[in-house]
Amino acid sequence: MPRILHIAPFNTAGVPMAFVRAERALGCDSRLITFARNRFGMEEDICLDLPFIDGRWFRVFRDRLSVSSRRAVSTAPSACPPVWQPRHPVETGLIA
Repeated sequence: MPRILHIAPFNTAGVPMAFVRAERALGCDSRLITFARNRFGMEEDICLDLPFIDGRWFRVFRDRLSVSSRRAVSTAPSACPPVWQPRHPVETGLIA
């Protein structure tokens, strides 16, 4: 039986949980981990209830990280197949 783990900041509009239910109906062991509860009361599987995830400081951090990782997009890959390289220490830590 395949095991599938979905990770999302929130269960936005119920979409991540819909994937989990569909995969379970197909016989997969599917779980959803969310960082914080959706303020509209969407269904949760495993919620970490992180207190800072919906706060102003998190949004500032996320926006700065997002801007720093947006660089000029090259139309031709430098290698074939393309090789992903981390552009930020946080990316390196998450993938390592």
